[in-house]
Amino acid sequence: MVEKALKIAIVAGEESGDLLGADIVRSLRQITGREVRLVGLGGRHLGELGLVSPFDAGEIALMGFSAVLSDLPRLIRRIGQL
Repeated sequence: MVEKALKIAIVAGEESGDLLGADIVRSLRQITGREVRLVGLGGRHLGELGLVSPFDAGEIALMGFSAVLSDLPRLIRRIGQL
């Protein structure tokens, strides 16, 4: 029986999440011995593992209430794309 690839959805909007996500994907590949297909959003580390992001993750990396509030329409549009 051929095992199907694992399909993982991940959203990492900043560098530390991108690094942690990439570590998890590598570990899953090693532990299961299966291919891992990625969908979602991430940076260069997840990109190196095959994730094709629909837009730059930096667009949703906002800090502070006022930053989120001022960019809310764009943020909602980008979340909808995911």
